[in-house]
Amino acid sequence: HDDEGDQPHTAHTLNPVPCLLVSDVHRNATLRNGVLADIAPTLCAIMGLAQPQEMTGKSLLSVGHAHAVA
Repeated sequence: HDDEGDQPHTAHTLNPVPCLLVSDVHRNATLRNGVLADIAPTLCAIMGLAQPQEMTGKSLLSVGHAHAVA
């Protein structure tokens, strides 16, 4: 909630958001820093899906661990 009026805070922030991935396939994977637009491409890479051209972000997984279908 915001500081004024006890309303939900809906604006984007720079607060870090933890994300855990438990996977034997990605056991040694590392992540680079990114932005909100990188989340969906990262999920595509984890699931082995090709990233649609409309997605402007890049996978946060290190290059050696991206499993996207070409």
